[in-house]
Amino acid sequence: MAEKVKENKTLETESNIYVVENTPLTKLDSKKAYEDLKAEGFNDKEIIKIVKSIKYLPKDKLEELNTMYLKIQNDKDTLYKTHKALLQLKKGSIATLLSVCFGLLGADRFYLNDKSSGLTKLCTLGIFFVFYFYDIFTIHNRCSYLNYLYIRKVMGFEEEEFDLDKLNK
Repeated sequence: MAEKVKENKTLETESNIYVVENTPLTKLDSKKAYEDLKAEGFNDKEIIKIVKSIKYLPKDKLEELNTMYLKIQNDKDTLYKTHKALLQLKKGSIATLLSVCFGLLGADRFYLNDKSSGLTKLCTLGIFFVFYFYDIFTIHNRCSYLNYLYIRKVMGFEEEEFDLDKLNK
């Protein structure tokens, strides 16, 4: 009985969007962000995931994304698509785990929808272990950079060229 009460309190705290601080992307207060997302048809669990999805984007790109976000405020369709896209961001920790455990099979690259290099890693055992070790240390940054490109594309801004030098910073 005590466990059920504790579980309910935890669930209430997690589902209360007002507990979440201001979002770095929207720079809106939590109450306004909650009301806007609720009006778009998102439930409480999705709203929390949207607000917390900022951690899957590169921190040095948040200001730029904020500027883009402010430009699309009047386009409700694009705004909704952007919020839906925030629910679908890939997690760098999962990509890293896949890289460590199944990197020789290209699972990390397949997770990031890079099928051609995933297939190459699979057929060559991580190109004889070189890409396997390389990906272990760089896949997390690559994941957040690809998330950034995905959100930028969904917002309707021109897609940036895929640049490996930027991924390795």
